[in-house]
Amino acid sequence: MRTSWVEICVSHLDESVVWFENVLGFKAIEHDEHYAGLRRGETTILLGSDKGDYWQSERSRLPEPGTRGAGVEIVLLVDNVQQVYETARQAGAEIVRPLEVWPWHMKQFWVRHPDGYLLRPAERITEAE
Repeated sequence: MRTSWVEICVSHLDESVVWFENVLGFKAIEHDEHYAGLRRGETTILLGSDKGDYWQSERSRLPEPGTRGAGVEIVLLVDNVQQVYETARQAGAEIVRPLEVWPWHMKQFWVRHPDGYLLRPAERITEAE
């Protein structure tokens, strides 16, 4: 089995597209009233507006904006995590954990999307410091 993308339900689609572009360097590859596809390198993230028909059956179960994604993190492997970190900081994003080297040979940080999704940009390194 292979995961090709992740789709998240957002409360403000246009603002979320801008957030992913400005904070994590994604580029919109498609965008309409209720849906957007973003790509950075080989990674694709799809955003669905919670106002769209697609999410109608789940709307009553959705947590409030700011609390969505609790207990789940989306790991994004990147080539230059230091650059991604600086971009996120300059964009004023909510950095949950700062950029650090971890014993599992990853240099990474955690950033929270305005709807509460936790994203972890990470870069594989040869040695843990």
